[in-house]
Amino acid sequence: MNIKELLNIEDILNNAITFERKACVYFLINNDKVVYVGKTHDINNRLCSHLKDKIFNKYYYFECKEESLNLLEGLYIMKYNPIYNKANNMTFKSLSTIQSFIKNIEIDNKKLSNKYFNKPFLKKIIKELDLKIYSYNLKSYILDEDVEKIKNKKFSLHMIEKIKKSEERCKL
Repeated sequence: MNIKELLNIEDILNNAITFERKACVYFLINNDKVVYVGKTHDINNRLCSHLKDKIFNKYYYFECKEESLNLLEGLYIMKYNPIYNKANNMTFKSLSTIQSFIKNIEIDNKKLSNKYFNKPFLKKIIKELDLKIYSYNLKSYILDEDVEKIKNKKFSLHMIEKIKKSEERCKL
């Protein structure tokens, strides 16, 4: 190849890729198996950092909204159970799943009727306990560790009535 066959500056500039920092979830793959799931705003630097301590021969990533990063990463870790994510304990439960066990919670040593335990009411309990709700594709989730906080919370009838009254005021 001689120097005249090299790309000219116009070709380089017209085909240059703009560097942008975007929220994304990524997958490291080795021998057609997902070995790691992560989240980042800088995919190039993040992939390079993994070359030091992880074995992979492919990767895939997709862009997502900033507020969905933690939830999506956690859901994909739960789905694929990658070998390099063992230390990650961010697992989630959907509000539908939570509804089934919260109906068994006793309040002042009495069981409440099922009418109390709809999703809006559950969301108010979660808010009352200062827990975070993650949403994706019209479904709501909370961290498993927060589910334990709900299970271990001693609810009083006064707290439940307060939440119900605030719910009724919102309907007016």
